[in-house]
Amino acid sequence: MLFGLFVAMTAPSPPPHFEFDGLKAGEQTTSESGPLQNANCSKRHRGKVVCRKVLSKVGGISVRGSLVTLKDGKLHKLFFAGDHSDHKRIREIVVARYGKPCGGAHTLNAEKVREGISTRTEKWCFATGTLHLSNRRYLSDQFGFEYLDDR
Repeated sequence: MLFGLFVAMTAPSPPPHFEFDGLKAGEQTTSESGPLQNANCSKRHRGKVVCRKVLSKVGGISVRGSLVTLKDGKLHKLFFAGDHSDHKRIREIVVARYGKPCGGAHTLNAEKVREGISTRTEKWCFATGTLHLSNRRYLSDQFGFEYLDDR
C-alpha cells in the first residue's frame, strides 16, 4: 500500500482592486453620475476627463486639492492633500481599509538636513495600480494621498 502526503499549493491571489468613495479602479464610470456628479469636470485630449474639487472631507478630516482623472472612462488617478497634523488619522483609515503597506521610503531634504525636513512615503499595491501616502515635512507641512493606475 502506498501512502503519501498531498499538499495543495495555491498561487497567491492578486491584490484587490482599488476602491474609494464609490470610485472603483478598472470599472467604467462617468463624470455625470455617482461620486463625480457634483465635481468640476472637463474633458481633455486622448480620452481623459479631469475632475476637480471632488472631496472636501475624508473620514471627517478636511482635505484640499482633490482631483480625479478618468482615462477611457475608468479611474486613472485620485489625489488629495491635507494638513500634516492629520496624517496619522488618514494613515489609520488607509490601513484599516487596505491593510499594511507593500513598501515605502523615507527621504531627507539635502538642503535642510539639520532642520529634520523630510518626506515619508508608504505605498499600497493593488491589481490595478498603486496608492502612495506621503507625509511631507517641509514648506507646506502636508500629507498627500495619491492613487495611480500604473499597471
